[in-house]
Amino acid sequence: MSWTAIQSGPPVSNFGAARRRLLSVGLAALAAPRLALAQQPAKVWRIGILVQSSKVSASSIYFKEFLRGMRELGYVEGRNLKVDWRYADNQIERLPALAAEL
Repeated sequence: MSWTAIQSGPPVSNFGAARRRLLSVGLAALAAPRLALAQQPAKVWRIGILVQSSKVSASSIYFKEFLRGMRELGYVEGRNLKVDWRYADNQIERLPALAAEL
């Protein structure tokens, strides 16, 4: 063997660089749907509350405690919770229509 044959060696391939490029493109393709999901706004839960009495009496401690309990569970009105209140004003005949509305 001559000196030049030893130094030239086998032909150099770009297989390693191509493999890294393919791997990075593949990982980016796998991560893209997860990133898109992470950017979606949080789900807003909706609760309908039908009250037989008027709005004034519905501001009682029971309803305030209900909302406080929801906050403790991580549901905050205006952020990830919407509460729809309907009041019958002590007119029982209005309840079916208000329930249908909810």
